[in-house]
Amino acid sequence: MSLFSRMLKDMPSDEAQMRQAWHDALKDEGVPIANPSDYSPFWRLVSAMFISPALALRTMLLEQLLPQYFLRTATGEGVDEHAYSRQIERMPARPAEGVLVFARPAGLPAMTIPAGVLVHTADVGGVRYSAQTTDAVVFGDGATEATAPATATAPGAAHNLGAGFYRIFDQPIDDITVRNEADWLSVSGTDAESDDSLRQRTRVQFGRVGQYHSDAVYTSLIAQWTGLPVELMRYQHDAPRGPGSANVYVMADVGETPAALLQLINDQFAAGWRGQGDEIAAFAMPRLDVELVVSLSPSASLSASERESLAQLVEHDLRVIFRDRSGDESLPRTYPGQRLAMSLVASALHSRHPLLQGVEFSSGDMVPSGHQVPRLTHLTVHI
Repeated sequence: MSLFSRMLKDMPSDEAQMRQAWHDALKDEGVPIANPSDYSPFWRLVSAMFISPALALRTMLLEQLLPQYFLRTATGEGVDEHAYSRQIERMPARPAEGVLVFARPAGLPAMTIPAGVLVHTADVGGVRYSAQTTDAVVFGDGATEATAPATATAPGAAHNLGAGFYRIFDQPIDDITVRNEADWLSVSGTDAESDDSLRQRTRVQFGRVGQYHSDAVYTSLIAQWTGLPVELMRYQHDAPRGPGSANVYVMADVGETPAALLQLINDQFAAGWRGQGDEIAAFAMPRLDVELVVSLSPSASLSASERESLAQLVEHDLRVIFRDRSGDESLPRTYPGQRLAMSLVASALHSRHPLLQGVEFSSGDMVPSGHQVPRLTHLTVHI
């Protein structure tokens, strides 16, 4: 705001300055003021007709108009306009797509379950997520397992859950169980692109003006093909597969990066989206596997059920921090190659849960090597 205030430094900034400017203008024109009192009808009229509207105009310029002129400070439709000037658009939210596994006892005859089976999770942070099959489930004679494609019933990254979450039928089916495997996703669900993400992607466009196949161009193309956030892409330029080769590492904002998505990127590279003689391949971001045990000290006034609820909420927040789930944007997140300070994690938990008096972690700060991103392999919360 101070930047924009300096831009308007020649414009009166408060009522007193506005009044003085008006007084000086009248004096310069030789118009005397017979009654200078604040309560005179003249000044009351001037304030209502000129000073108050002028102050409102100044406030509008500072808070609404000028910030939208700059990509750094623009929001909402302002960011959309900057992006449009670079020939890109905000990416809409899209639902997760993947494959569910259906199982039954051995020795049963062939059967077909029509498309449209609704499968949901247990409560995850107070929300149940669901997916619906888009094709029939076909069991052969005596077969114990069959698969079917499924799509989340709502768009968003929150549906990118790990193995075993989708396991409850909305309407039970005799002798049949369902689950999702760890690599069940073929298309990651995404939220509508945020202002920050679109701002980053718009900045990337400035680096591809000449259309040379630099990092900026690859980043822009991958974001366009997949909807992955540009801030979660990293490059390796030290000829990992010989002279002229490079790697790009990508990751989904929430959940594991689907193998099908990596295949899509590499197929596009193979189809000709490559620079002059270079050879590039896409891989999932390297992991720093973390086994974390957390001990909570709650307020003594909590009942047993309230303590259990607190433990579940803290577990949910931790999984959000490690990108296992979608959740509150105010929580810190893991990033490739960046230290995750556990003091910052503890502070965020205390801020969100006032009845949490203490928290201890089995691990100190997470310090990745290279492009590694800290990801949970096992989480235990004691209270």
